[in-house]
Amino acid sequence: MTPIECARNNIEPVSHDGSSILQKILRYFAISLMIAMALEILVFNFPFWESLLFGNAKEVDWSLGPGLEIQDDRTIKVVDPETAYIEFDADGCRVENLYLDIAVPGWTSSSWRTSTGPYLAIKVLATDEANSSFFELPSYNYCGGMESSKYLRLHLSGVSHKMRVLIQEESGFSFDFRGASINAMRPFCFELIRFGIVALLACALLAFRPSSSLYRTRLFPIRPVVIGCIVALMTVEMAGSVVVSRLSGVVDNPANGPTISGPVAFDFNQYNHLADAFLSGKVSLDLPVSAVLSDMENPYDTSARAQELSQAGEYYYLDYAFYNGHYYSYFGALPALVAFVPFKLLTGRDLRTDQVVLALGVIFICAFNALLYCLAKRYRQDVSLGLFALSSVSFFVASGLLYLVFLPQIYSVPILSGLIVVFLGLSCWISAERLDGDHGGFKKSYLILGSFLIALSLGCRPQYVLVSLLAFPIFWNAIFRERLFFSKKGVGNTASVIAPFILVAIPVMLYNGMRFESVFDFGAAYNLTGSDMTSRGIDLSRSLPALFQYLVQPLSICARYPYVFGVDMAVDFQGYWFYEPYLGGLLPIAPFLLVGLACIPPVFSKSKQGQKAAIIFSLIVASVILFADFQIASITMRYFSDFSWLLILLVFGVLLQTPGFVEGKGVIFRITVALIGLTILLGFWILLSPDRYGALVSTCPSVFYGVAQMLCLV
Repeated sequence: MTPIECARNNIEPVSHDGSSILQKILRYFAISLMIAMALEILVFNFPFWESLLFGNAKEVDWSLGPGLEIQDDRTIKVVDPETAYIEFDADGCRVENLYLDIAVPGWTSSSWRTSTGPYLAIKVLATDEANSSFFELPSYNYCGGMESSKYLRLHLSGVSHKMRVLIQEESGFSFDFRGASINAMRPFCFELIRFGIVALLACALLAFRPSSSLYRTRLFPIRPVVIGCIVALMTVEMAGSVVVSRLSGVVDNPANGPTISGPVAFDFNQYNHLADAFLSGKVSLDLPVSAVLSDMENPYDTSARAQELSQAGEYYYLDYAFYNGHYYSYFGALPALVAFVPFKLLTGRDLRTDQVVLALGVIFICAFNALLYCLAKRYRQDVSLGLFALSSVSFFVASGLLYLVFLPQIYSVPILSGLIVVFLGLSCWISAERLDGDHGGFKKSYLILGSFLIALSLGCRPQYVLVSLLAFPIFWNAIFRERLFFSKKGVGNTASVIAPFILVAIPVMLYNGMRFESVFDFGAAYNLTGSDMTSRGIDLSRSLPALFQYLVQPLSICARYPYVFGVDMAVDFQGYWFYEPYLGGLLPIAPFLLVGLACIPPVFSKSKQGQKAAIIFSLIVASVILFADFQIASITMRYFSDFSWLLILLVFGVLLQTPGFVEGKGVIFRITVALIGLTILLGFWILLSPDRYGALVSTCPSVFYGVAQMLCLV
């Protein structure tokens, strides 16, 4: 593109050496460091500057309430939690803060996840000029290994005379109280992690702000500096995925065996058991089967199963398919064949599922970036580097990847595996058409490989095979105008697309038949879970409440850390309603999708037939998959991954058709950028919610309480 054409399209010409982009990146980086430094010194250390005005610190006399006893070793023991308080004499002073020094004898940290412990729940009761009797302040989590946590900022009315600190622990809990003081000067604390995060956020805000030159820098023709930017972006995404996957510390070590809780055995190493079965020439899993379970008339009756097994002192394996007296894995077998079986053959050991999820998360990032690149190259070569990066980050945060890697268990494996092969398959299809006039048509190798990859989703998560319907909008002109498919001259192309599906479907169907006596039965109905899946059926009355919860259920937000909590999942549906810990619908968590969905009607009316087909088929596939999820399974945020990626692609496809969006101009563009920023914030922040599996308040309190202290400014 010439400079004149660039100016006409408001696109910034870039030198081949990319020096202008590098200069801007370095400038953004320098400015970000300065912003982070200023915030760290002046804002995040405001408690230090404020404490300089409190005057001299004063140690206070204290006494124990009747619920506490001093032991022979001088430790203090809780004997009555209701009156387990330490009382202080404030002596008529204005109390601005309270410093506590508490230790728990014998407490040691097992890992970095608990390095800021011990953790105590305390509550302050105080008197002041407005309250002659004690009144309660909110509960507070004291972290003994975090110095800033020992300073509790108080906002009382005037002077105080008496204060109490209630130790909210169970009877028998012992601790060592080393003293307290009021109006203590807080130490200046330069948090390197906080500084780095703020610098990264500042750099991202500068790079993705609406006026950024990245939106005037073309992605194509591809240049080394552009490749470098994309690689850097993917590296950040991969690093984020790795960090998130390590936070909860969920590790299902095969060597530990199942965890038995009453009549339930929790064993999330299904793929290792399946690998053992395959290596033994079987399809059933070699797991002990309770005789009581085998003799039950309906082993899928959840309450009856639990009652009879409890009485017999036996157990069943949760979330395993049970059929004709044998356990099976209803999860797709492809991950076992590709990863778990080869690993066992090479090492003789089981492969940890969390490590597989981590690897799949990294591959997932590569796969969706490849898909975005192929889409841009095929349909919008005028797209900017900034828009590509924006779509990539949106995909990273809103596609459900963070949920899947945060809890790296077996449930994430088939979903990530299926989406990876789907993304790569679609990339092949999109890249299959020859665009040069002399050699028109399609590269059959790309058609075959694309179909083969998408068909492999049958061996991961079968509903993903519906993505094959996107072949119609992808090859729209070739099918309906040029007749290069479903015609005599297009027989080769047609066979190249269809044959791989048949090739993959045959062994999958045979595998189904060997397990469940039906080539079309994947076994999900025989899952021993929280409800009888064999009797669930399709009930259209589920649709409205399920659509509400999946798509528009508002977040439950309050003014107490971590601010986002589990939502109320009550419905009027008069039937069994199964759901997992839930924080909100897809649209409230990824609000930028609302802008694109709202733009569909005006864009649709002006689109060509192929573009209309892309919108229609994307909505159809996403809707059918979503319908299958809530009708056949349950309500869980994990299933966002099944359909959210289709909506993300649809939304960006629509937005790119709105006036000014490609050029980085207009109200819609600015609103979208702002909402993507909000989506990124929400995507990471909800990881802190205590109402989810693997909640950090229990699995990684050093991060949970560390974030609270980093943001505690008053």
